[in-house]
Amino acid sequence: MSKLWSWLRARLSTLVAWVLSAGATLVAFEICQNSIDATQAALPYTYYRWLGPAALAAVIVLAALLTRELLNRHSHDEEGEAQAFAHAVLAHARRLHRDHRHTALLRLRGDESLRLHVLGRHEERRELGDLALQSAGALNRDLDKAAILIDDLGWANYLLGDTQTALANMAKGTSIAENVRRTTRVGHPDYQDASILEARGIRHQAVIGAAGNNGPIDRWISDLDNAQKLLTNDDWQHENIIRQEIAQIHHSRAFATVSYLGVNRSGTISPTDTEGRSRAAGALESLRKAEKIFRKLSDDSRLPKVYLLRTRVLEALGDSIDAKASKALAEQSLRASPWAEPDGIQSILGPSKKQ
Repeated sequence: MSKLWSWLRARLSTLVAWVLSAGATLVAFEICQNSIDATQAALPYTYYRWLGPAALAAVIVLAALLTRELLNRHSHDEEGEAQAFAHAVLAHARRLHRDHRHTALLRLRGDESLRLHVLGRHEERRELGDLALQSAGALNRDLDKAAILIDDLGWANYLLGDTQTALANMAKGTSIAENVRRTTRVGHPDYQDASILEARGIRHQAVIGAAGNNGPIDRWISDLDNAQKLLTNDDWQHENIIRQEIAQIHHSRAFATVSYLGVNRSGTISPTDTEGRSRAAGALESLRKAEKIFRKLSDDSRLPKVYLLRTRVLEALGDSIDAKASKALAEQSLRASPWAEPDGIQSILGPSKKQ
């Protein structure tokens, strides 16, 4: 959809440039002729009458085309940079894969997978995941397998429209993480990592299930509660990664609810829909909790999705005043975040239609 919009934007800017240049040319041509008609010319009258205005018109057309080119170049800068970055990451990943440098490839995936998601480069993220999964298999690294299946081959596939594959990969990744957690002593670092991944897998599947209206919303909210319980450990509560994941679960409760209600991108909740409005109010409370944690963590990459979703909920409830204030905050946070890339923003509120 974003690529279509970029194409339409380029065509529209071209059309506007031509219309403006044509109008300016006709006006300038007429003014120039009228001025010449009122003067005495030393050179042949035909020269002044036609060639002079024609030269002026040509200058105006060239100026309009130059302006259009500069506008298009500016509008494509961000998109071009994101694409170039994604292609560079994949080129390096393919080279590492070809050379069987499995550890380096997994490190690359760990460093850049989230960045590709933020930039909206889901196809490249999926391919990176495919390559990294082979390396994780070669090194027998179960936690890497789980992370790749849940994120790169799970959530990325969902955003690309392949929900069935996404859910299958997430279920497999979540199962791997659960097995590691159950077979690892509590104090071992792998226990915490496995718990985080298991909770994330449950979280993603709950959001997708709610968005697809696959069963009652309370079922998915219950799953999110269970995901949070996996992270409830007194020794972990002050660790930023745990607090971040808990904030993600709060956001997912709101996201699941809003998606279930069908208003994550557009639409309103009727004043007579008591249940819907009550659930929307609950979503706002979950977003408040997520915002509080993300702000304490100075997590600029995740705050925008809280503000954007809150804006959407307020709009759906018909609260135009608070929605405008929230929208202003969302726009401000987007400018300060990596989500400012055009394709990445499309990811924040989920797919545009149920799959």
